Amino acid sequence: MRSGYRAGLLIGLMTLIGACKPGLTTTQAQAPAVPRNEVAERFLAQGEAALQVRNYGDAAIAFDNAALQPFNQVTTAALYLSGLAYSYQAEYDRALEKFQQLISQYPESRFVEEANYEKAGILLRRPGSE
Repeated sequence: MRSGYRAGLLIGLMTLIGACKPGLTTTQAQAPAVPRNEVAERFLAQGEAALQVRNYGDAAIAFDNAALQPFNQVTTAALYLSGLAYSYQAEYDRALEKFQQLISQYPESRFVEEANYEKAGILLRRPGSE
């Protein structure tokens, strides 16, 4: 059941990323517009394609490359998805780093709640955790 939930969440997340446009709310209209970055968007699309075919290593690399670009509309999504990709290939320390980076650097991101959830799940499953 949990893996089905995660797959549904991932598909919903990927749909949300593609559907979001800046300036949809009053708060967003008052804040400076977050710039687009076509390079980051291409890396994100490559990561999504790799994730869909369960090529988690390539997905993590693509998401990392997207997150390394100057701050843009897909930065926080790239960090979150990078953490998921590392988690799916049992690279839990790297996954935790990505989730923590997202939480620390972008506390207002819509992905912080999910990052905290994934981080807690990893910490609970780690050997030696109680």
